[in-house]
Amino acid sequence: MKIKEYLNIDELIKNIKDKGINIEDEEYVRCILKQNNYYVIMGYKSLFIDNAKYKKGVCFENIYNLYCF
Repeated sequence: MKIKEYLNIDELIKNIKDKGINIEDEEYVRCILKQNNYYVIMGYKSLFIDNAKYKKGVCFENIYNLYCF
C-alpha cells in the first residue's frame, strides 16, 4: 500500500481544485480540513465520479456533506 505524503491545508485545497472539484467557500473548507481527515472525506467521492472524471459542478462541500450523513 502506498503511503500518502503529508500535505498542509493549502496544498490540500490546491489538490482539490486540481482534481476539478469546486470549492464554494474556501474558509469553510479550511475549517473542515483542520478538524477532519481529508483522505477519509474523499473516500465518499465515488458518487460524484462518472467515467473516471468528476461530474460537472461537484463541490468539495457536496462530498463533505455525504461524509457527514
